[in-house]
Amino acid sequence: MRSLRDRFHETLLYRVLLARYGRNFALGVLALLWVDAIEVALPLLIREAVDGLVAGAAAARLGWIAAAYLALILLQAGGRYAWRMQLAGTSFRCDFRLRQGFVASLVRQGPDFYQRHPTGDLMSRATNDLSAVRFAVGPGVVIGMDAIVYFLVLPPILLWLSPSLTAVVVAPMVAVPFFVHRMRHLIAVRFRAVQAAFSALSGKVQESLAGIRVVKGFELAPAEVARFDALGRTYVAANVRHAVPNALFSPVLELTTFVSLFLLLLVGGGRVIAGSLTVGTVVAFQRYLSKLTWPMTAVGWSLSLFQRGATSLARVDEVVEAEPSIPAEGGETAASALPVVARGLGFTYPGATRPALEAVELRVEPGEMVAIVGPVGGGKSTLLACLARLHPVAPGQLAFGGLDATRWDPRALRRRLGVVPQEPFLFSRSIAENIAYGRPGADRAAVERAAEAAAVAEEIRRLPGGFDARLGERGVNLSGGQRQRITLARALLREPELLLLDDCLSAVDVETERRILETLRHQRRDRTLIFATHRLQAVVEADQIWVMRAGRIVERGRHEALLAAGGVYTRLWRRSEAEAAAGDGRREAARG
Repeated sequence: MRSLRDRFHETLLYRVLLARYGRNFALGVLALLWVDAIEVALPLLIREAVDGLVAGAAAARLGWIAAAYLALILLQAGGRYAWRMQLAGTSFRCDFRLRQGFVASLVRQGPDFYQRHPTGDLMSRATNDLSAVRFAVGPGVVIGMDAIVYFLVLPPILLWLSPSLTAVVVAPMVAVPFFVHRMRHLIAVRFRAVQAAFSALSGKVQESLAGIRVVKGFELAPAEVARFDALGRTYVAANVRHAVPNALFSPVLELTTFVSLFLLLLVGGGRVIAGSLTVGTVVAFQRYLSKLTWPMTAVGWSLSLFQRGATSLARVDEVVEAEPSIPAEGGETAASALPVVARGLGFTYPGATRPALEAVELRVEPGEMVAIVGPVGGGKSTLLACLARLHPVAPGQLAFGGLDATRWDPRALRRRLGVVPQEPFLFSRSIAENIAYGRPGADRAAVERAAEAAAVAEEIRRLPGGFDARLGERGVNLSGGQRQRITLARALLREPELLLLDDCLSAVDVETERRILETLRHQRRDRTLIFATHRLQAVVEADQIWVMRAGRIVERGRHEALLAAGGVYTRLWRRSEAEAAAGDGRREAARG
């Protein structure tokens, strides 16, 4: 059974605030107690002033009371500044640290994590949820401390002023704690529904914006608006259901306070008339009851903020505490990442019933050029992803440079690899910065050499601004072929030992692809190349050709040997030749 200490260490307050910023919290609480102590003392001064006025006290005495009131207000202002710096300011430091941890966790994760968590959901956690945690350790702490102090201090003062009157005016407030406890659970449940609905809404917006060209091209904007409208209605409905218990808090608590004030006027006024109570005491009672309105409301508000914060922190924890399928760092290194050897390599995507790779055997020596071909869905991209260490593999199935892949330090291994995926991604920076992304600090000459090797340098120079041209989101102002080649140049600039290309030249013409591969082939003394492609004309010069089908390498060898075997590769080659001939015929007909 867990101890109270263990349970406390699991709370939002300890984990986010006290564990790291305990000193700031203590100083802030002391300043807040100072402010509250003065706030509690002020009605007693007013009582003395009112009773003095009724009794005809000397002007000097009233002047001293006024001076004391002013001094306390000035001291209170200093205390307010101190607690805001220590508590409110610290909440922003907590927020910054949480965001750092959140982003650090995101960049450690592998593709399987992002298959489980859509981008919109992650953006919701990074914005709404982290903000909710900050509000809990900022305003939530201040409001809660205020409420606790007032609840502990005000009732004894009221009892000191008049025990019998206190019993009458405080009686309506007895049921408030039970009401608050019931509402707190309801708010937590409904807030989780709000956050889930917002995640779905954010995901839809992100997906629609990312695919806006497809939406426009198929004239499906009305359908997308309808889907967004449905998600929006779900979000609004969740917010309305969440607003109901929140909306009940203030009216119920304020009604309780107004009933208490009614009883004060009824009973206290009668006692003033009877002469058993002074006017100043009734005025002080009224001020204290008004101050009780704040903690009565604040309790609900603070608990609501903490409940939201705890719910949001749990959603943030799902990301921060998620263990990456491949450790982000740590392990051994070898002198080289080559040769690459696989023995019985297999991989199955989460939730899939059939393996994407099965019993794959391969060996790649330094300086070799290896082509992977085969029908769509044959496992080419999955194999390259495993070689790039983007998917986990079992011990003993894959080795680089004689060291098992599971023992390699992933960061050290990836520094020796150059990976170019099927879908190019460019940042909203200059072209030169995009090419140099994997090698910060590279000089312009090296950037241009990489662009030359990727057969894109001349096209870049013809653009307004050349290599300094700033790209739109995802390089939207470039053609598909230009984006692919700039992505290739980015990988080449790193000068990797092993270059992995996943059909990354599909948007360029056959001649350009052949020219790029020829350049890479001449550099193979310094670089090993494994590339997947659907264009068989590009693989003729490869040292090895792997033919994949249903997750297996079913044939391997050089071009001539595979053609002579009359197997899968031969059929693929004949189909490719027929498609090329048909394309030439169409072009001839168009010219005629």
